[in-house]
Amino acid sequence: MSDLVESLRKSDDSDDDTEGMVVYGANNPNRRNSLDARYANAESRNRSIFSRYGKSLRQLAPIRPFANSEPSKIDQAGWLSFATYSWVFGYLWTACRGSVSRDQTWSCSMYDSASVNMARLEYLWKEELKRSPKKPSLIKVVCLFIRTRLIVACLVFLFCLLFGFIGPTCLVRGLIAYAEQPDNQDVMFGYILVFAILIIEILRVLSYGATWAVSYRTGIRVRGAVLGFLFKRLINVRSLKNKTSAEVVNIYANDGQRLFDAVTFAPLVMIGPLVLIGGIVYLLIVIGPWSLLGILVFVVFDAFQVVLGKTMVRCRNAAIEKTEKRISLMGEILRCIRVIKMNGWEKAFMDKVQELRHAEKSDLRTAGYAQSLAIASGPVVPVVATFFTFMAVVLTGHDLLASD
Repeated sequence: MSDLVESLRKSDDSDDDTEGMVVYGANNPNRRNSLDARYANAESRNRSIFSRYGKSLRQLAPIRPFANSEPSKIDQAGWLSFATYSWVFGYLWTACRGSVSRDQTWSCSMYDSASVNMARLEYLWKEELKRSPKKPSLIKVVCLFIRTRLIVACLVFLFCLLFGFIGPTCLVRGLIAYAEQPDNQDVMFGYILVFAILIIEILRVLSYGATWAVSYRTGIRVRGAVLGFLFKRLINVRSLKNKTSAEVVNIYANDGQRLFDAVTFAPLVMIGPLVLIGGIVYLLIVIGPWSLLGILVFVVFDAFQVVLGKTMVRCRNAAIEKTEKRISLMGEILRCIRVIKMNGWEKAFMDKVQELRHAEKSDLRTAGYAQSLAIASGPVVPVVATFFTFMAVVLTGHDLLASD
């Protein structure tokens, strides 16, 4: 992130030469250019709420009799198709059958293109430079860039957590308590509970899918805007100064993906702790203080996850450094290929490249093992926490019903 900020600040000396440049174009250049101009002139900041979000609000209509002129499938999809990803199913089914031709291209949404989002990010960056010319914050600009979509994703994920909490704690517990009473003749009440569990689970799955759908599209826009804006600056910069070409490639290859991952997982990080707080309160009410033993298991697992995360980051950073060295060495080989051929140094340079590549693969392999272990151990923790909690409750002489 610091490299991105520094690159954007140092390359801000050619604004006049870059006006009107389109980094990416798609099917409808006229509409795209109008959006670029609108963001460049800051017209979108003064429009009404409905005009700014009218396109998204119209997609919430369950029935849309009017014809949709959007060239992209994702812009034609309604809220249900967007949350269930059914808009892309036709293309995936065609690809699965091997019927996709090489000439068939997938049209990018106009609202996800680098050109449109870069124009908006550039306006926000210039406003940030006016407020803080000495220490502009790219994080603050990105937060303003994704503010509305981040709030929507957090609200949708909050509903997902609420549905996930209501289902097991209220409905499933009520159904088990109903089954514990064999003399109960109210069969309709049991049917209502089962139907309610079905509806709650459907809503939970839909909200969970919608969270990722919104987050993925937000991450695509952020990555395209930041990298497109940086590319717009780099093609007009006079010199890279203390930056090498390998470091610039590293920004596009690694930092862009980090931005995407950070934006994608932001709703989970922001709303996720609410599950822990609600779970602790509920367990203390139902089971008692011994439920804290299960929470302790989760805390130990979180510490283990931190160790795995640091190992993964350390190995990836080491791999990135080796990648930069390898790219620099390859550049030197290409520049001096005539001298290398004349002196017969091919074997020595090839061995050096292979050595760097082997060390790079070793670090990437270790990072992959750490990531796989972190993912694989996740489903085991609830089982272990439940085991220790139940054992503690039973061994202390307390009763534990199935509904509890």
